[in-house]
Amino acid sequence: MNFFMSKQSNLVWIFFVYALFLQQLGGRTLKSLILIPSSESELVYKVHRKSWRRYMHRFQDNFDAFFIQADPQLDQDYLMKGDVLYVRGEESICPGVMDKTIQAMEYFLPILDRYDYIIRPNLSSFLVLPRLQNFLKDKPLKKFYAGHTYERGHDRITPLYWVGGACYILSKDLVKLVVENKSFLMHRPKLELNWDDLLLASFLQQQNISPYHHPCYKFEQFHYPHKVFCNIPKDTYHFRIRILERDSKRYKFEKIIHEELYELFYTDVF
Repeated sequence: MNFFMSKQSNLVWIFFVYALFLQQLGGRTLKSLILIPSSESELVYKVHRKSWRRYMHRFQDNFDAFFIQADPQLDQDYLMKGDVLYVRGEESICPGVMDKTIQAMEYFLPILDRYDYIIRPNLSSFLVLPRLQNFLKDKPLKKFYAGHTYERGHDRITPLYWVGGACYILSKDLVKLVVENKSFLMHRPKLELNWDDLLLASFLQQQNISPYHHPCYKFEQFHYPHKVFCNIPKDTYHFRIRILERDSKRYKFEKIIHEELYELFYTDVF
Protein backbone atom coordinates (compact mmCIF):
# COMPACT_ATOMS: atom_id res chain seq x y z
CA MET A 1 0.00 0.00 0.00
CA ASN A 2 2.83 2.36 0.89
CA PHE A 3 4.55 1.47 -2.38
CA PHE A 4 1.38 2.23 -4.32
CA MET A 5 0.92 5.57 -2.57
CA SER A 6 4.57 6.45 -3.14
CA LYS A 7 4.29 5.63 -6.83
CA GLN A 8 1.07 7.64 -7.09
CA SER A 9 2.72 10.61 -5.36
CA ASN A 10 5.58 10.47 -7.85
CA LEU A 11 3.15 10.56 -10.75
CA VAL A 12 1.35 13.53 -9.23
CA TRP A 13 4.66 15.30 -8.79
CA ILE A 14 5.72 14.59 -12.40
CA PHE A 15 2.38 15.88 -13.65
CA PHE A 16 2.76 19.03 -11.54
CA VAL A 17 6.27 19.72 -12.87
CA TYR A 18 5.09 19.15 -16.47
CA ALA A 19 2.11 21.49 -15.97
CA LEU A 20 4.42 24.14 -14.51
CA PHE A 21 6.72 23.73 -17.50
CA LEU A 22 3.82 24.27 -19.90
CA GLN A 23 2.69 27.31 -17.93
CA GLN A 24 6.17 28.82 -18.18
CA LEU A 25 6.14 28.27 -21.91
CA GLY A 26 2.84 30.09 -22.05
CA GLY A 27 1.43 27.70 -24.62
CA ARG A 28 4.42 28.28 -26.90
CA THR A 29 4.18 26.32 -30.13
CA LEU A 30 7.81 26.70 -31.20
CA LYS A 31 6.61 26.94 -34.77
CA SER A 32 7.31 29.61 -37.37
CA LEU A 33 5.83 30.66 -40.69
CA ILE A 34 8.26 31.30 -43.56
CA LEU A 35 7.07 33.66 -46.31
CA ILE A 36 9.36 33.82 -49.34
CA PRO A 37 8.76 36.53 -51.95
CA SER A 38 9.16 34.89 -55.34
CA SER A 39 9.08 35.91 -58.96
CA GLU A 40 9.71 34.42 -62.40
CA SER A 41 11.31 37.54 -63.84
CA GLU A 42 14.88 36.17 -63.81
CA LEU A 43 16.30 32.81 -64.87
CA VAL A 44 18.31 32.42 -61.67
CA TYR A 45 15.12 32.37 -59.60
CA LYS A 46 14.53 28.80 -60.84
CA VAL A 47 17.70 27.81 -59.00
CA HIS A 48 16.47 29.45 -55.82
CA ARG A 49 13.03 27.83 -55.84
CA LYS A 50 14.53 24.41 -56.50
CA SER A 51 16.95 24.93 -53.63
CA TRP A 52 14.18 25.93 -51.21
CA ARG A 53 12.01 22.96 -52.16
CA ARG A 54 14.77 20.54 -51.22
CA TYR A 55 14.27 21.30 -47.53
CA MET A 56 11.52 23.86 -46.83
CA HIS A 57 8.80 21.25 -46.15
CA ARG A 58 10.89 18.74 -44.21
CA PHE A 59 10.57 20.28 -40.74
CA GLN A 60 6.83 20.78 -40.56
CA ASP A 61 6.71 20.37 -36.79
CA ASN A 62 8.63 23.64 -36.60
CA PHE A 63 8.15 25.46 -39.90
CA ASP A 64 5.49 26.04 -42.54
CA ALA A 65 6.88 27.64 -45.70
CA PHE A 66 5.27 29.28 -48.73
CA PHE A 67 6.38 31.31 -51.73
CA ILE A 68 4.54 34.59 -52.41
CA GLN A 69 3.99 35.73 -56.00
CA ALA A 70 2.04 38.68 -57.37
CA ASP A 71 -0.34 38.30 -60.29
CA PRO A 72 -2.09 41.39 -61.69
CA GLN A 73 -4.56 39.17 -63.59
CA LEU A 74 -5.82 37.40 -60.48
CA ASP A 75 -9.61 37.74 -60.21
CA GLN A 76 -9.50 37.37 -56.42
CA ASP A 77 -7.32 38.73 -53.65
CA TYR A 78 -5.52 35.45 -52.97
CA LEU A 79 -5.02 32.05 -54.56
CA MET A 80 -3.11 29.22 -52.88
CA LYS A 81 -1.65 26.63 -55.23
CA GLY A 82 0.47 24.04 -53.47
CA ASP A 83 3.24 25.94 -51.72
CA VAL A 84 2.70 29.18 -53.67
CA LEU A 85 0.41 31.95 -52.45
CA TYR A 86 -0.59 34.22 -55.32
CA VAL A 87 -1.71 37.73 -54.40
CA ARG A 88 -3.29 40.31 -56.66
CA GLY A 89 -0.76 42.95 -57.63
CA GLU A 90 2.19 43.91 -59.80
CA GLU A 91 5.64 42.39 -59.38
CA SER A 92 8.32 44.94 -58.49
CA ILE A 93 11.11 45.46 -55.99
CA CYS A 94 9.51 48.64 -54.64
CA PRO A 95 6.75 48.73 -53.60
CA GLY A 96 6.02 45.16 -54.76
CA VAL A 97 8.04 43.19 -52.22
CA MET A 98 6.59 45.06 -49.24
CA ASP A 99 3.07 44.98 -50.67
CA LYS A 100 2.96 41.23 -51.29
CA THR A 101 4.64 40.52 -47.96
CA ILE A 102 1.89 42.40 -46.12
CA GLN A 103 -0.79 40.77 -48.29
CA ALA A 104 0.59 37.35 -47.32
CA MET A 105 0.69 38.32 -43.64
CA GLU A 106 -2.95 39.38 -43.91
CA TYR A 107 -3.88 36.10 -45.62
CA PHE A 108 -2.43 34.09 -42.71
CA LEU A 109 -3.85 36.41 -40.03
CA PRO A 110 -6.77 34.07 -39.12
CA ILE A 111 -4.29 31.31 -38.16
CA LEU A 112 -1.37 33.48 -37.07
CA ASP A 113 -1.70 32.40 -33.44
CA ARG A 114 -0.45 28.96 -34.46
CA TYR A 115 2.99 30.51 -34.93
CA ASP A 116 5.53 32.24 -32.75
CA TYR A 117 7.44 34.05 -35.48
CA ILE A 118 7.19 34.97 -39.14
CA ILE A 119 10.42 34.57 -41.10
CA ARG A 120 10.68 36.69 -44.26
CA PRO A 121 13.74 35.67 -46.31
CA ASN A 122 14.54 36.59 -49.88
CA LEU A 123 14.22 33.95 -52.56
CA SER A 124 18.01 33.86 -52.98
CA SER A 125 18.62 33.14 -49.29
CA PHE A 126 19.54 29.72 -47.93
CA LEU A 127 18.42 28.85 -44.39
CA VAL A 128 19.69 26.09 -42.12
CA LEU A 129 16.38 25.41 -40.41
CA PRO A 130 17.63 23.32 -37.44
CA ARG A 131 20.06 26.13 -36.56
CA LEU A 132 17.31 28.72 -36.99
CA GLN A 133 15.05 26.76 -34.65
CA ASN A 134 17.83 26.58 -32.09
CA PHE A 135 18.38 30.35 -32.39
CA LEU A 136 14.68 31.05 -31.76
CA LYS A 137 14.14 28.71 -28.82
CA ASP A 138 14.90 31.29 -26.12
CA LYS A 139 14.00 34.52 -27.91
CA PRO A 140 11.21 36.89 -26.81
CA LEU A 141 7.73 36.13 -28.06
CA LYS A 142 6.81 39.81 -28.28
CA LYS A 143 8.41 42.88 -29.86
CA PHE A 144 11.04 40.71 -31.49
CA TYR A 145 12.61 41.95 -34.72
CA ALA A 146 15.81 40.23 -35.79
CA GLY A 147 18.31 39.49 -38.54
CA HIS A 148 21.52 40.89 -39.99
CA THR A 149 21.51 44.55 -38.99
CA TYR A 150 23.02 47.60 -40.64
CA GLU A 151 23.16 51.29 -39.77
CA ARG A 152 22.45 54.28 -41.97
CA GLY A 153 21.31 57.84 -41.58
CA HIS A 154 17.55 57.77 -42.03
CA ASP A 155 16.92 61.51 -42.33
CA ARG A 156 20.61 62.53 -42.09
CA ILE A 157 19.99 63.31 -38.43
CA THR A 158 18.45 60.24 -36.79
CA PRO A 159 20.38 56.96 -37.25
CA LEU A 160 18.35 54.00 -38.48
CA TYR A 161 19.29 50.48 -37.44
CA TRP A 162 17.70 48.11 -39.92
CA VAL A 163 17.58 44.42 -40.69
CA GLY A 164 18.48 43.52 -44.25
CA GLY A 165 15.56 42.25 -46.31
CA ALA A 166 17.48 39.10 -47.25
CA CYS A 167 16.01 37.61 -44.06
CA TYR A 168 14.20 39.23 -41.18
CA ILE A 169 12.22 37.75 -38.30
CA LEU A 170 9.16 39.24 -36.62
CA SER A 171 7.22 38.03 -33.62
CA LYS A 172 3.55 37.63 -34.42
CA ASP A 173 2.49 40.71 -32.44
CA LEU A 174 4.64 42.83 -34.76
CA VAL A 175 3.16 41.09 -37.79
CA LYS A 176 -0.31 42.04 -36.56
CA LEU A 177 0.93 45.61 -36.03
CA VAL A 178 2.26 45.74 -39.60
CA VAL A 179 -1.05 44.50 -41.02
CA GLU A 180 -2.97 47.03 -38.93
CA ASN A 181 -0.85 49.77 -40.54
CA LYS A 182 -0.95 48.44 -44.10
CA SER A 183 -2.46 51.66 -45.46
CA PHE A 184 0.68 53.48 -44.32
CA LEU A 185 3.17 50.82 -45.46
CA MET A 186 1.77 49.68 -48.81
CA HIS A 187 1.76 51.27 -52.28
CA ARG A 188 4.64 53.61 -51.50
CA PRO A 189 6.39 55.49 -54.34
CA LYS A 190 9.59 53.97 -55.68
CA LEU A 191 12.15 55.63 -53.43
CA GLU A 192 15.15 54.13 -51.65
CA LEU A 193 13.71 54.71 -48.17
CA ASN A 194 10.54 52.89 -49.24
CA TRP A 195 12.36 49.64 -49.97
CA ASP A 196 10.78 46.97 -47.79
CA ASP A 197 13.60 46.52 -45.26
CA LEU A 198 14.26 50.23 -44.73
CA LEU A 199 10.58 51.10 -44.58
CA LEU A 200 9.89 48.33 -42.06
CA ALA A 201 12.81 49.42 -39.89
CA SER A 202 11.70 53.05 -39.96
CA PHE A 203 8.16 52.06 -39.01
CA LEU A 204 9.32 49.83 -36.14
CA GLN A 205 11.70 52.52 -34.93
CA GLN A 206 8.68 54.79 -34.55
CA GLN A 207 7.18 52.07 -32.33
CA ASN A 208 10.38 51.98 -30.22
CA ILE A 209 11.27 48.51 -31.51
CA SER A 210 15.01 47.91 -31.89
CA PRO A 211 16.42 45.08 -34.00
CA TYR A 212 18.30 42.09 -32.60
CA HIS A 213 21.46 41.40 -34.59
CA HIS A 214 22.41 37.97 -35.82
CA PRO A 215 24.96 37.91 -38.64
CA CYS A 216 24.46 36.16 -41.94
CA TYR A 217 27.16 34.74 -44.18
CA LYS A 218 27.31 36.38 -47.61
CA PHE A 219 28.25 34.89 -50.95
CA GLU A 220 28.65 37.96 -53.15
CA GLN A 221 31.68 36.61 -54.99
CA PHE A 222 31.89 33.02 -56.08
CA HIS A 223 33.44 30.60 -53.60
CA TYR A 224 32.88 26.89 -53.17
CA PRO A 225 31.12 26.59 -49.79
CA HIS A 226 33.13 23.53 -48.78
CA LYS A 227 36.34 25.56 -49.17
CA VAL A 228 35.18 28.32 -46.81
CA PHE A 229 33.24 26.05 -44.45
CA CYS A 230 35.80 26.44 -41.66
CA ASN A 231 35.19 30.21 -41.70
CA ILE A 232 31.43 29.92 -41.20
CA PRO A 233 30.38 30.44 -37.54
CA LYS A 234 28.74 27.38 -35.99
CA ASP A 235 25.49 29.21 -35.25
CA THR A 236 25.00 30.79 -38.70
CA TYR A 237 21.56 29.93 -40.02
CA HIS A 238 21.25 32.42 -42.91
CA PHE A 239 23.27 32.60 -46.10
CA ARG A 240 22.78 35.48 -48.52
CA ILE A 241 23.63 34.36 -52.05
CA ARG A 242 23.78 37.18 -54.57
CA ILE A 243 26.69 36.96 -56.96
CA LEU A 244 27.45 40.38 -58.43
CA GLU A 245 27.58 39.14 -62.02
CA ARG A 246 25.36 38.93 -65.10
CA ASP A 247 22.28 36.72 -64.79
CA SER A 248 23.80 33.93 -66.91
CA LYS A 249 26.77 33.67 -64.54
CA ARG A 250 24.54 34.03 -61.50
CA TYR A 251 22.59 30.96 -62.61
CA LYS A 252 25.74 28.84 -62.89
CA PHE A 253 27.52 30.09 -59.75
CA GLU A 254 24.53 30.30 -57.45
CA LYS A 255 23.37 26.84 -58.49
CA ILE A 256 26.72 25.44 -57.32
CA ILE A 257 26.58 27.37 -54.04
CA HIS A 258 23.02 26.28 -53.22
CA GLU A 259 23.76 22.65 -54.02
CA GLU A 260 26.93 22.60 -51.92
CA LEU A 261 25.23 24.29 -48.97
CA TYR A 262 22.51 21.66 -49.10
CA GLU A 263 25.12 18.89 -49.08
CA LEU A 264 26.97 20.49 -46.18
CA PHE A 265 23.98 21.17 -43.94
CA TYR A 266 21.20 18.77 -44.85
CA THR A 267 22.50 15.46 -46.20
CA ASP A 268 23.21 14.15 -42.69
CA VAL A 269 19.82 15.34 -41.41
CA PHE A 270 17.58 13.29 -43.69
